[in-house]
Amino acid sequence: PGHFDRLTKALGESNAYMAHVARLTLIASTTTGLRPREWFDATLETEEFGNPWESLLVQNAKHTQGRSHGPTRRINLGWSTDDKVEMLIRDTLYPTIHAFRIYARETAAKNGYDNPGEMNTTDYERMVKSMNQAMQKQIKRHCERLRLPAYTLYSARHQFAADANQGRLTKVEVAALMGHASIDTAGERYAGRRRGQRGGLQA
Repeated sequence: PGHFDRLTKALGESNAYMAHVARLTLIASTTTGLRPREWFDATLETEEFGNPWESLLVQNAKHTQGRSHGPTRRINLGWSTDDKVEMLIRDTLYPTIHAFRIYARETAAKNGYDNPGEMNTTDYERMVKSMNQAMQKQIKRHCERLRLPAYTLYSARHQFAADANQGRLTKVEVAALMGHASIDTAGERYAGRRRGQRGGLQA
């Protein structure tokens, strides 16, 4: 946790735009467990949809590979009247989604598309890879400068899994939150309970 705080602080103080996007993505993914690519299509469902709670609708990235429990998952963020939930959405989740949407629109335009939804699979995958590499470049640079252990965009998802286990959620609940088809995936491939933080799981 200390390393994470130092890294995100340094990214936030950088003059590079992608460093700020990387910071948002790391914090947002540690909070929600999303894969980096899943932010491109994530949607906030607020009280304007008629819900008394705030939620995040996620398109499961591994669904077509048969490694997800379904095409989407909905993460309950908390009650719409909760100030902490409002702050999380305003300061972290909305800016993260907005940054990914801007990147997608700009990339689509450069490739001759009217909108990202028209992009073919090759161009879309190239876009995902390009943005991930730009963010990872900033993360690596700051880790080396601060002499921190290597950190990746996926490290945030691993931390989410550890926090979920530390929070004593059932395997079924953890699988649902992370979009896994198997209840054992988080335990086999992700950080264990010993690396989790009590109270670290927010979503």
